[in-house]
Amino acid sequence: MIQTFTGITGKLPFNILNPLFFTAYILLICQLGLRHISWRGLLWTVGLVLFLMPNFHMEYLWMCGAVNYLWSSVFILLFLLLLRNTEEKNTKDYRWWKITLLLLFAFITGGLHEGITVPLCVGLVINELYIWHKKKSFDRHLLRPWLILAFIIGALICMGSTIQRAHNQYESFMGSLQERWDCGIYIWSKLHLIYLMIIILLIAVWRKKVGFKAFVKENIVYLITIACSMGIAFYTGLNYVRISYAAELFSLILIIQLADCFKLSRRIKNRVTVLFLTIIIAFYAVVLYYTCINYRQHVALTKQLESGKQIVTFQYADSPSLVNEHICRTIGMGKDDELWYLDPDVELCKVYATIYGLDYMLFIPETLYEMLNNHPDGFEEFTDCGNLPFYTKRIDKDMNIKELRYRLREAKPEEIPFYYRPFTRFCDRYKKNKYAIIPTTLLYNDQLYLFAPKLSKDLDDRLTEITIVKEEEKSN
Repeated sequence: MIQTFTGITGKLPFNILNPLFFTAYILLICQLGLRHISWRGLLWTVGLVLFLMPNFHMEYLWMCGAVNYLWSSVFILLFLLLLRNTEEKNTKDYRWWKITLLLLFAFITGGLHEGITVPLCVGLVINELYIWHKKKSFDRHLLRPWLILAFIIGALICMGSTIQRAHNQYESFMGSLQERWDCGIYIWSKLHLIYLMIIILLIAVWRKKVGFKAFVKENIVYLITIACSMGIAFYTGLNYVRISYAAELFSLILIIQLADCFKLSRRIKNRVTVLFLTIIIAFYAVVLYYTCINYRQHVALTKQLESGKQIVTFQYADSPSLVNEHICRTIGMGKDDELWYLDPDVELCKVYATIYGLDYMLFIPETLYEMLNNHPDGFEEFTDCGNLPFYTKRIDKDMNIKELRYRLREAKPEEIPFYYRPFTRFCDRYKKNKYAIIPTTLLYNDQLYLFAPKLSKDLDDRLTEITIVKEEEKSN
C-alpha cells in the first residue's frame, strides 16, 4: 500500500484518503462507545484524539504510520462492530460466499497490526471461554467463534514475522529485565487516556452512574486488551510509546462510554462543547502557522533536490513540543531522531542519490552548514550547535572511533518527575551514571567532524563529560 503511494500514484491519493479514514475512525469509536452518536460526542472524541493520543503525527499524519495505525485501526474497529452485530447470528443465516468473505475479512484484519490485534485476541479468547463456561456448551453453528478464530490466525502469522524482524533490527529487543523495566516505565509515563479513563471510572462508580462489576463484565474484552497492551511495554525492551497504542485506543472507547453515563444538562454540554471547539480552533491556528513554515522548508528542500545539489541544506524551525506532535516534518530533528541525514553512507541518503543520479547526497542543517564554512578550524571541543539535537567536535581524519561514553552526575530528587519518583529505586535511568552511544562522523572540506547526539532533557542536564573511545581502547 505504502509503495503504491510512494512509487506509483504519488502522495495525492493518500492526502485524500487519510482524512476520510480519520473521519471513519472517529465515527467507529463513537459507534462502539456511545448509545447514540451525537455531534457533541464526535467533537469531544476528536478533541481527545488531538490532544491526548501520544505520537499524533506518527500515528495519524506520517504516511507509514497512518497506514499502519490509523487505517489498520479502522478495519479492526469495523471487525469489532461486526462481532457485535453477529453475536447471536448462525452460520445458517448466511450463504456460503458471504461466510467466506466475512472469514477472509477477519483473517486479513487480524494480520494488519500485531500491536493491536494480539492483545485484542487475548481479550476475545478469554471472553469466549467465559461465554462457553456460562452456557456449558459450544454451538459450532454460531458465526462469531469462527470469525474470532480467523482473526486469531491472522494475528499469529503477523506476530511471528514481526518478532523475527524485531530480533534482526533492534539489539535491545527483549533485553535484560532492567532494560525492559526502564522501557516499560518510560512508556507508561507517556500515556494519557488510560489514566483519564481510570479517573472517570472511579468518579462514575463513586457517583453510582455505573456498577463496577457490570462495567468490567460488559467491557472485559477492552479491559484485557488494555492490560495486555500495557504489559507488552515491559516485554519488548523497546522505548517506543506507540507499542502501547492499543491501550490508548480502547481506553478512548471506554472514556466515551463512561462519559455517556453522566446525565449532564444541555447547558453544561453546550459550554463544554464550546470550550472544546475554542481550544481546538486556537491550537490549530498555531499549528497552521508552523505548518506553513514547514511547507516552505519542504518546497525549498525539494528545489535543491531537483537542482542536483549533492549537499542539501535545510532549516530547522523549533516549535513547542505539543505543536510538533501535529506537524509531519520532511526531515525529523527531534531528540529521538537518528542523525541519518549527516551520513552519506546511510541507505536513505543513497536512495536519494540514486533517484537524482548523483554519486552521493548529504543533508546538513543550515545552522551547522554556516558554522562549518565560517569556522572550519573550530570545534576543537564538543560544541553545542544551538537548537540542533547534537554536539559537534573536529577530530583527526585517521581516528577510528568505536563509541562515545557519556558520564552523568547523580540525579537530584527534585530533578526527577514526580510520577517517576516511586520507581527510581527500580529504574536504571536515574541510577545509571554513564551511557555508550555509537557516533556519527562526517568528512566535510577535508575535515572530519564527530556528532554526539544530545540525550533527553533530564539526562542532558546531568551530562558532565563526553569521552571518545577508540577501537583499540575498547578492545582493551
